Amino acid sequence: MGKTVKIVLSFLMAVVVAGGYAYYVQASQESDVRIVVAAKDISAGETIEDHHLNQVAVMGEAVQALDPAELLGKSAKKDIKAGEFIIPELVTEITDENTRLYTVDATYTTANGPVIEPGMNVEVWVQATEERPAALVTESTVYSIIGKEEPIELGSDVGVTLQVHQKEIEALETARAQAPLFLVVKGEDVH
Repeated sequence: MGKTVKIVLSFLMAVVVAGGYAYYVQASQESDVRIVVAAKDISAGETIEDHHLNQVAVMGEAVQALDPAELLGKSAKKDIKAGEFIIPELVTEITDENTRLYTVDATYTTANGPVIEPGMNVEVWVQATEERPAALVTESTVYSIIGKEEPIELGSDVGVTLQVHQKEIEALETARAQAPLFLVVKGEDVH
């Protein structure tokens, strides 16, 4: 093989290597996406603030990246662990200024287990005591179930976050001080 052929082949090889490297570098730069992760644990119902969030760069284009500003002031639908990628399905925005998220410890009874899920309408009852019968405290919508393990054992205690009107919180606090609370799924939500 002549010297000229070797020079041409070397040059072509250098062009191919340089082109491949340039393509790799360009693809790597384009695929860096900044995603939002929880900087610390966020409890269900907690309002998301700046100190809850952290941005990290990841490789990939199919990632549904959010702007941290879009998350501020929203509430966590469920517990979010530190480092967990925050997607839109994990947060909500409650627009009614009189609506609050209120977590109660309730016994998961045969009246509601194992069908209770977020979004269902429930009645919150206070258990009977020797002095008085069980009584309806309020009706509400289940926002999330805290510490839910599959399957939930009937009779076990669960934390249930409810969407309630500000005025209902006092009734819930009074009832909770008298006796344990329990939930009953309402009407059409029963399967």
